Amino acid sequence: GELKKINQNKYKHKTQPEKRKQTMKIATLGSGNMARALAGQWARAGHSVFFGSRTAEKGKAVADEIGFGAQGGTNEDAMIQFQPDVILHTVRLSPKEFLSPSAAALLDGKTIIDLNNHDFPRPDPVKDLAGLSLAGAVQAAHPQSNVVKAYNTMAMEVFDHDPKDLRQLGVSAFIAGNDPNAVQTVSKLSDDLGLHPVPFGTLEQAWLLEAQGDFIRTLIFKDMDPMMTINARSIPKAASPLFERKQGTY
Repeated sequence: GELKKINQNKYKHKTQPEKRKQTMKIATLGSGNMARALAGQWARAGHSVFFGSRTAEKGKAVADEIGFGAQGGTNEDAMIQFQPDVILHTVRLSPKEFLSPSAAALLDGKTIIDLNNHDFPRPDPVKDLAGLSLAGAVQAAHPQSNVVKAYNTMAMEVFDHDPKDLRQLGVSAFIAGNDPNAVQTVSKLSDDLGLHPVPFGTLEQAWLLEAQGDFIRTLIFKDMDPMMTINARSIPKAASPLFERKQGTY
């Protein structure tokens, strides 16, 4: 479905969120549904946001739609003019495949959030998952960047919720990355979205998250329910266990 407009008018009847004392500069590469939903909420939370797109017209149109001071232009503009701290990567290609060398070089040292999944459905899903993950391919193409896999296990409609309301629902954001600081950055951004951050190991585990992307889309398409989510939580131990674990694995 098409994202409802995230702007001041939509939220005029709601309490505005408390602005973060420490804000980030966040650019999107691509300005489709998930970019608009995630970065739209980050703009609302007080972060500086730039929507990159294949054309300046589309990037600017999305920024105008979102409001909250968001800017827009081309993907090149997002890197060269805006110079972000964090990049939300929403294109299945590695950035160097569509950015100029000078723009791609600006990714060095930056946190790149890869939220991409494989096509679904597709002829041979197991073969795709057995190879290098999409996030791993981005890391291989940009070895000086800090790639983090996140946000690929939910549909954009989830973010029609106000973050305060979404937080009460306990939706998990699984986060896999090699750099602890980058993972912490994405955890903070997840909290701004109203998600419960769940560290998921290093980027070697990204293929499992991409498999989860297939899992959740199977459920979404089965009942055409884009609000289907994965909530991972630890429950309390039973006061009086009925069974004793013997030697073995989980």
